[in-house]
Amino acid sequence: MKAKYRWIILSICLILVTILTIFVLLDRVDPIDNGVYDMLIYFESSATTYFFSYIRYFANVIGVIIASGIIAVVAFFMKKKTGLYLAGTLFLTALINQGLKFFFSRPRPVGIDLVPAEGYSFPSGHTMVAVSFYGFLMFMVLTSKLSKRAKWITNSILLFLVTGISLSRVYLGVHFFTDVIASILISTAILLATTYFAVKKKDKGPLEKEEEKPLETKPQKEEIHV
Repeated sequence: MKAKYRWIILSICLILVTILTIFVLLDRVDPIDNGVYDMLIYFESSATTYFFSYIRYFANVIGVIIASGIIAVVAFFMKKKTGLYLAGTLFLTALINQGLKFFFSRPRPVGIDLVPAEGYSFPSGHTMVAVSFYGFLMFMVLTSKLSKRAKWITNSILLFLVTGISLSRVYLGVHFFTDVIASILISTAILLATTYFAVKKKDKGPLEKEEEKPLETKPQKEEIHV
């Protein structure tokens, strides 16, 4: 992605999340939140509840931190910086998420007890972690040497996880739909920024060395014999 398009999309995400936040603060989003929840709960069943109850564990903060730590260590020994950018992305995501939660202090939905949840609602921590972690993995897959088919299959699975985790937060009644949308926009902006620097500072593999530039030699003057 060209840098100018990256920054345009990032700006759009920030503008949209700012507008959405204003409407949340003004309590003008109830029709949207209630409408989406009613639509999702229409498909309520034991199988659906089971699926959404367990897919949320794929965005468990401790598990994701451990996974990103392993990736960062492996990348370090392979003399690649991509893993460090992944760890930095998650750290930035967690920091921003907790800061926004305490700043807005939006209560969670009440009257729905499908799974236990504590803390504030806006934005969704699980959604932000899912978008940042799996989104960065998608970036790593796209920039890898895998075949197009392998990239398509892998990223489809990762996108499915992100979508499932995001929808689970609303279906399980622990977040409002607007919490989830704001979380997706914020983490997308974070990803666009961190992957930009990851591409800009793209490192070389362990066996790759910088090509030595040939030394410039001055042309020797021909000796004139008298």
